[in-house]
Amino acid sequence: MRIIGGTHRSRIIAPPAGSETTRPITDRVKVALFDRLADAGLVEEGNALDLFCGTGSLGLEALSRGSEHCTFVESNRHVRQVLEENIASLGLQEQSRVLSVNALGTGWLNTLPRRPLRMVFCDPPYALVADEKGRGQVLSLIALLLPHLEPGGVIMLRTPVEVVPEQVEGYMELKRHVYGTMALHFYQRPLEESEAE
Repeated sequence: MRIIGGTHRSRIIAPPAGSETTRPITDRVKVALFDRLADAGLVEEGNALDLFCGTGSLGLEALSRGSEHCTFVESNRHVRQVLEENIASLGLQEQSRVLSVNALGTGWLNTLPRRPLRMVFCDPPYALVADEKGRGQVLSLIALLLPHLEPGGVIMLRTPVEVVPEQVEGYMELKRHVYGTMALHFYQRPLEESEAE
């Protein structure tokens, strides 16, 4: 695993110890993701949140490309240790915070160190989003994140290609992009809030 672009370009980051724990995003899809975010003017500056972050591939990429701060959320202790080693190896401790909580618990939302958020990476286990109940929990989390996003801010949800999540109220029309066996779904907060009550 490596950083693709920015100040830490080509730096190697440690992968998870076992493939059964996390499913790292491929370099090709990571390039496509950050190209889309850059085209929307979302990559430089701002605060990021990396949910179900594993060893931090997406959040670390965001920091390398100019995000001011990233909060990483990971509940697995062994994976979190690798994440913290990756943050330290890149010298990004000042720009990072690691929360050892269940992302679906939602109580941690009020403890976010940096708000509003410009980018949120939501990469839950495939089994979770493939299950109707689990997918509902993830979509509820996305709904709760809306007021924590800056206008124009984006949440990227990764799922297996056969999973098509629903629109979430308050966000712009859901955009979906397919890459082989996976799909990226973009939930964006409107730039201008409606004045209608």
